Amino acid sequence: MNQIVNPIAIDRHSVRVSETLKRADLEALAAAEIIALRVPNYCDYFKRGSLIERITSNSTIEYYKKATGVARIGKALVETKSSSEDNDLYFSSALEQMHQLRQICGNVLNPFDQFRLELDEQWRGGAQIAPFKRGKAFAGLLRIFEEGGFAHPHQDTLQRDAPGEPVAAELLEQFAMNIYLQTSSVGGELELWDIRPSIEEYTALRNSASHGIDKDKLPPSAALIKPQDGDLILFRSTNLHAVHKVEGQRRITWASFIGVRSPQEPLLLWS
Repeated sequence: MNQIVNPIAIDRHSVRVSETLKRADLEALAAAEIIALRVPNYCDYFKRGSLIERITSNSTIEYYKKATGVARIGKALVETKSSSEDNDLYFSSALEQMHQLRQICGNVLNPFDQFRLELDEQWRGGAQIAPFKRGKAFAGLLRIFEEGGFAHPHQDTLQRDAPGEPVAAELLEQFAMNIYLQTSSVGGELELWDIRPSIEEYTALRNSASHGIDKDKLPPSAALIKPQDGDLILFRSTNLHAVHKVEGQRRITWASFIGVRSPQEPLLLWS
């Protein structure tokens, strides 16, 4: 059986907690000085209440094909790899989908737009929607884990999800961000490994029936985070990560990937 074995002991397992989104914390995450960054109450109670009601009653919720009990509003780039038709739809509807998500928010500022603005202010090179060959990406996916929904240990990299994109080869690091509008009463923990498999290693380990890797093939994880309502959490998506089975109410997050090149170049966002 293929297995990944952690070859060295690494003590970069700290989850940094900060009151606001700060450049120094983003740089620490990019440099692997911390394994994750958490900003509590990034989206406040009153805004969350209004948004959750609007989101859960929306008719455009769709389910992922290979993730148990996980739905989304907006189309993910990773879903377009095997279908030119899906790829066409992703790019032709990207800007329209972002506009529709703002409409769902009504007169409440879209939390993802707030994050984009603050990210642009904090990073020396700024931040922008990723410019792919086909056009601008869609960014700011709403992801919903139903009761029983979970995510196996997996890795997200633009190099594997969109190998033909020139910008993919420029990335030095890739983050995942989630703004937690609603968390589950039990489960839904974010588990992080300080392991970054190569594309070849990941392919050999991946369970063909799912989107990820069986946990028994991995050593112990480096961190386990129980998100709270309103949290903003960022981590390196190039490291293996998983979401524990959700029990109780739905887990609803605003989600995006962030591509890192250098401090002087803009961060790139896509979903």
